[in-house]
Amino acid sequence: MSSGRLRFRHSFQDFHTSPDIPDVGGEFDPDEFIATLKKARVDSVTLCARCHHGHLYYDSKVHPELIHPQLARPNFLLEQIEACQKNDIRVTIYTTVEFDFFMTEEHPEWLAVNADGSPHSLKIAEDGEGGHRHTTASPYDAGFYRWLCLNSPTSSF
Repeated sequence: MSSGRLRFRHSFQDFHTSPDIPDVGGEFDPDEFIATLKKARVDSVTLCARCHHGHLYYDSKVHPELIHPQLARPNFLLEQIEACQKNDIRVTIYTTVEFDFFMTEEHPEWLAVNADGSPHSLKIAEDGEGGHRHTTASPYDAGFYRWLCLNSPTSSF
């Protein structure tokens, strides 16, 4: 186990996968995953439990409707965690809170809205200098960054 020392290198596995992408996690190889992390000298990693699309990457008896519809490995997240733990790679878990496309579709009353009643959403645009800036998207823009209202008693999902 870990000596308690500060970790040297952390990797954030940003994982927001459309429900239209087939065979999610189907080709996951724990040994290859660990070899890649070790080659990069990663000793702590953040893994995705639930993404901005609102999908889970693990089995859930409580909310099976939230499991990614194309998840090829029902315990994908658990397999990643176990591989890391066996190799002394610390794991933190990411879950979405404010962005959840599934919930905005199922419960539009939970959406954060602008003064004109349009959904408040996030759009990432080029800033003209090679970087990005955040702007408010129109309700007709593509993307899944619609904000849930965290001040709503009904959004305590």
